[in-house]
Order: sequence, then C-alpha cells, then structure tokens
Amino acid sequence: MHPGHEPIELPAADDWTLYYASRRSASSDRGALISAAAEAEGIRPTKALEVAENPTALRAAIMADPKTAEAARNALKALTAVDADPQLRASEQRVRFQKALKATRKNISSIDPTDLPDVVDDDLRQEITSLQELVNALAASIVSRG
Repeated sequence: MHPGHEPIELPAADDWTLYYASRRSASSDRGALISAAAEAEGIRPTKALEVAENPTALRAAIMADPKTAEAARNALKALTAVDADPQLRASEQRVRFQKALKATRKNISSIDPTDLPDVVDDDLRQEITSLQELVNALAASIVSRG
C-alpha cells in the first residue's frame, strides 16, 4: 500500500486472529502490574510486557549496551531503596495496586451489560463469577482491617 497503487482488500475482521495474536501476558496479574508500572514510567505497556516475556533479550541488551546496563543498575538500586524502606515499599505497592485496579475497572467498564446476555456462555459466566469472588475477597480483606 503506497501512493499510485490500487488499494488492496483487507481480510474480514473475523480473520485477523489468523494474522494477529494478542499478548496473553497482559491479562495476568503479573502483566497487570507490569502494565501499570510501564504507564507510571510513561511508556507503552506492550514494550514492558515484551521485555518481561523475554528475559534473555533483556540480558543481551544489558550485556551489549552500556546505557541499557546503566538503566538496569539504576532500576536495581531503586528497587533496593524501596525494599529497605517499609514506608516507601508500602507507597510503591499502593501505587501498583491503584493502577492495577484502575486498569481493571477500565476494562470491565468497556463491557456493555446490555450486550452481555446475548453472548454469555458457561465459560464467560465462570470467568465473571471468579472475578466477583476475587473482588469480594479483596473487599473483605480491607473491611476486616479497617
């Protein structure tokens, strides 16, 4: 596709799954934390998820590039300051939790409840039930401490 050439016909939207696979790690708890940390740093979550999925590539970049090595050293130093200071560790953890919860809320909000009954099946029903149980457990854990 470039100027002076006829446009090409693209595959139907349903066929895109043959050409594109979504990043599965983004939907895990670990992925949510990585995504939240990436957003806090002002970078696209996909970049951080890609690095997390391939630690060998991260090692190669650190070994080959002084700037990458320095960034890794600085990150490890920051992590050691966070681990050594209970208040800072709690603050960092609070920020991660807030970002993960905001991302979860945003994703859930994107589901139109009026469309859901038309497409729900046993798997989707189970996923929603499991999510509700997790939310209930989180709520119960803070009520008992408050």
